[in-house]
Amino acid sequence: MRRVRSYVKPPSCTKPCKNCPFRKDTSLKVGRRKINEILTAQSFVCHKTINGNEKDMKQCAGHMILFKHENQFYRFAYRLGWKLGLTGHETVFETPEKCHDHHAYDLRYSEEAY
Repeated sequence: MRRVRSYVKPPSCTKPCKNCPFRKDTSLKVGRRKINEILTAQSFVCHKTINGNEKDMKQCAGHMILFKHENQFYRFAYRLGWKLGLTGHETVFETPEKCHDHHAYDLRYSEEAY
Protein backbone atom coordinates (compact mmCIF):
# COMPACT_ATOMS: atom_id res chain seq x y z
CA MET A 1 0.00 0.00 0.00
CA ARG A 2 1.34 3.41 -0.97
CA ARG A 3 1.39 6.10 1.69
CA VAL A 4 -0.25 9.35 0.67
CA ARG A 5 1.42 12.44 2.04
CA SER A 6 -0.71 15.47 2.74
CA TYR A 7 0.71 18.92 2.11
CA VAL A 8 0.80 21.14 5.16
CA LYS A 9 1.38 24.85 4.66
CA PRO A 10 3.65 26.01 7.49
CA PRO A 11 2.33 28.91 9.57
CA SER A 12 5.12 31.22 8.48
CA CYS A 13 5.75 34.17 6.20
CA THR A 14 7.87 33.44 3.15
CA LYS A 15 9.59 36.84 2.86
CA PRO A 16 10.28 39.74 5.20
CA CYS A 17 7.50 42.32 4.99
CA LYS A 18 8.19 45.96 4.17
CA ASN A 19 8.35 46.98 7.84
CA CYS A 20 10.13 43.88 9.14
CA PRO A 21 12.56 44.85 11.93
CA PHE A 22 15.16 42.50 10.41
CA ARG A 23 15.32 44.34 7.06
CA LYS A 24 18.37 46.49 6.40
CA ASP A 25 16.26 49.16 4.71
CA THR A 26 13.65 49.55 7.45
CA SER A 27 13.11 53.01 8.90
CA LEU A 28 11.64 51.33 11.98
CA LYS A 29 13.70 51.72 15.17
CA VAL A 30 12.40 49.66 18.08
CA GLY A 31 14.98 50.71 20.65
CA ARG A 32 17.65 48.90 22.64
CA ARG A 33 15.38 47.15 25.15
CA LYS A 34 12.93 45.76 22.57
CA ILE A 35 15.58 44.67 20.05
CA ASN A 36 17.46 42.83 22.81
CA GLU A 37 14.24 41.01 23.67
CA ILE A 38 13.56 40.16 20.01
CA LEU A 39 17.12 39.04 19.24
CA THR A 40 17.25 36.71 22.24
CA ALA A 41 13.90 35.08 21.42
CA GLN A 42 14.03 31.51 20.10
CA SER A 43 11.39 32.39 17.50
CA PHE A 44 9.42 35.47 16.57
CA VAL A 45 5.85 35.95 15.36
CA CYS A 46 5.46 38.43 12.49
CA HIS A 47 4.32 41.80 13.84
CA LYS A 48 1.64 41.97 11.13
CA THR A 49 -0.04 38.80 12.41
CA ILE A 50 0.42 39.18 16.18
CA ASN A 51 -2.88 40.98 16.81
CA GLY A 52 -5.04 38.43 15.01
CA ASN A 53 -6.33 35.24 16.48
CA GLU A 54 -3.83 32.52 17.27
CA LYS A 55 -4.54 30.41 14.20
CA ASP A 56 -3.68 33.35 11.91
CA MET A 57 -0.30 34.09 13.52
CA LYS A 58 2.73 33.39 11.34
CA GLN A 59 6.41 33.07 12.09
CA CYS A 60 8.56 35.99 10.91
CA ALA A 61 10.57 35.30 7.76
CA GLY A 62 13.17 37.91 8.74
CA HIS A 63 13.91 36.22 12.07
CA MET A 64 14.17 32.80 10.40
CA ILE A 65 16.51 34.14 7.69
CA LEU A 66 18.72 35.91 10.22
CA PHE A 67 18.95 33.03 12.70
CA LYS A 68 18.34 29.96 10.52
CA HIS A 69 18.88 26.84 12.70
CA GLU A 70 19.03 28.95 15.86
CA ASN A 71 15.35 29.79 15.26
CA GLN A 72 13.17 27.20 16.99
CA PHE A 73 10.44 27.19 14.33
CA TYR A 74 13.01 26.85 11.51
CA ARG A 75 14.48 23.76 13.23
CA PHE A 76 11.00 22.31 13.77
CA ALA A 77 10.05 22.84 10.11
CA TYR A 78 13.37 21.37 8.96
CA ARG A 79 12.85 18.23 11.04
CA LEU A 80 9.34 17.78 9.63
CA GLY A 81 10.59 18.29 6.09
CA TRP A 82 8.50 21.40 5.54
CA LYS A 83 9.64 23.61 2.69
CA LEU A 84 9.53 27.14 4.04
CA GLY A 85 10.31 28.81 0.71
CA LEU A 86 12.06 31.74 2.35
CA THR A 87 13.01 34.60 0.02
CA GLY A 88 14.46 38.05 0.52
CA HIS A 89 17.71 36.95 2.16
CA GLU A 90 19.51 39.95 0.64
CA THR A 91 17.18 42.39 2.45
CA VAL A 92 17.93 41.07 5.97
CA PHE A 93 20.82 42.18 8.19
CA GLU A 94 23.85 39.91 7.87
CA THR A 95 24.30 39.53 11.63
CA PRO A 96 22.27 40.05 14.81
CA GLU A 97 24.87 42.66 15.85
CA LYS A 98 24.15 44.80 12.78
CA CYS A 99 20.43 44.52 13.46
CA HIS A 100 21.00 45.53 17.08
CA ASP A 101 23.12 48.53 16.11
CA HIS A 102 20.42 49.77 13.74
CA HIS A 103 17.67 49.62 16.38
CA ALA A 104 19.60 50.60 19.53
CA TYR A 105 19.45 54.33 18.99
CA ASP A 106 20.64 56.78 21.61
CA LEU A 107 18.29 56.44 24.57
CA ARG A 108 18.95 60.00 25.75
CA TYR A 109 16.59 61.13 22.99
CA SER A 110 13.90 58.49 23.34
CA GLU A 111 10.96 57.80 25.59
CA GLU A 112 12.68 54.63 26.85
CA ALA A 113 15.14 56.78 28.82
CA TYR A 114 12.40 57.95 31.18
